[in-house]
Amino acid sequence: GGSQKFVQCVGDLPPPMLSALDERSCAWMCNRAGRMVSGAARSGPSKAFALVVALTWVGSVGGSTSSASVFSFDMGKRHESISVLDKCTVAFKDFGDDYQSVLLKPAVSPGSSSYVEFLIEDQAEAQCFMGFGVCKGTHEFKEGRSAMAADDAWMLSTQSGKVYSNGGQDTQFLPGVGTIPFQPGDEPLARTSVRPREGDRVGLLVDRSDASGSGHLSVFVNGAPMGKISATLPSACPIYITCDLTDEGQKVRILPVAAPSSLAPTGNHHPHPSPAPH
Repeated sequence: GGSQKFVQCVGDLPPPMLSALDERSCAWMCNRAGRMVSGAARSGPSKAFALVVALTWVGSVGGSTSSASVFSFDMGKRHESISVLDKCTVAFKDFGDDYQSVLLKPAVSPGSSSYVEFLIEDQAEAQCFMGFGVCKGTHEFKEGRSAMAADDAWMLSTQSGKVYSNGGQDTQFLPGVGTIPFQPGDEPLARTSVRPREGDRVGLLVDRSDASGSGHLSVFVNGAPMGKISATLPSACPIYITCDLTDEGQKVRILPVAAPSSLAPTGNHHPHPSPAPH
């Protein structure tokens, strides 16, 4: 995480979505850092000191700091109907019309805190049937079982705004009534209904940094905090960020962004008021 943020700061970026930096990239970073410090020293002691402090801060991974996403879609943990494209930053539904899973790597381990943000590039149909959340990775995703229906998963439905867990049990989570696009005459519902769809961004913050290793899962829509899906994630095992796609042609991209600074819910507003045309 810290290394990835450092690479993004100095420019000449290696692919921002690599789940781990290779030896060549690490060597490049060390060389680049040396040249930066050397150049700053020639500009005076104060600038050199400031740069060293900045590099030390950028390299830190402790506390609540959450760096830009280093996650990627895992080609080995997906249903056959989902393709992983563009250096593993894009998931595309090739065929079918049912929920199927693709997991991200690396897993989020106890004691860590991670943020990932998805861009819904194509919802394929009039309504956006997708799921975003986390799972233990134990459900039979290769055989066709979705995380939305799994026992050990916590998933948000973009279509209904409900959270699904414990084998498909649901509770309403996102504010508002109804699903976009609304029926004629029901358009005023859009003012209080948050339903992510094409063009929207869905962010997930998995915070397992507390002493118990349990932690919680928070959701953001277009950078606006929506609250916690779960306050009691499992404490003794890795957890995988997960995406469920349904309709043929759906496309989701992982964005290289850092976590929003505020976790306080912002109320029942819709951050994307105009339904995306389809």
